[in-house]
Amino acid sequence: MSWLTYAKVGALIAVVGLTAYGTHWITLGPEQYCKTSSTAESWAPDRAYKATVFKKNCNLGESIFYSVRVDAFSPPERTSWFTNRELEADVWPEEPRPPDLIWTTPRQLEITMVTTTLGGRLTEHIGDDLTIVRIFNATKSDAFPNFH
Repeated sequence: MSWLTYAKVGALIAVVGLTAYGTHWITLGPEQYCKTSSTAESWAPDRAYKATVFKKNCNLGESIFYSVRVDAFSPPERTSWFTNRELEADVWPEEPRPPDLIWTTPRQLEITMVTTTLGGRLTEHIGDDLTIVRIFNATKSDAFPNFH
């Protein structure tokens, strides 16, 4: 075999390798620049549910997102399950603050977020006995014009 044959085989291997690497990099999408970590957890008084706050840090802190996962360990059903809630926070350009978790009853979780203009309460009944209440505390609730 001549050096030309080795060069052709080497070039072919390099092209296949670069194509595989490029395809892998593209399929990861924007999530490849995000790191998710648990920042807090709160158990229901009867320890049937556990709420965990997750912080998703993307692009080296450029974008921060919070979510809450509620795990059911002893619900009326016989199997464990979980649910996730993504939390909206309209505080850009500042970094959003982590939510506050409070179990107001053994079966009601209140998640409080500080926002700029988004204000109100969103109540969800999940499963047979769990209620999740998302509370948005607007610091500038009059930021938008009110046309009446």
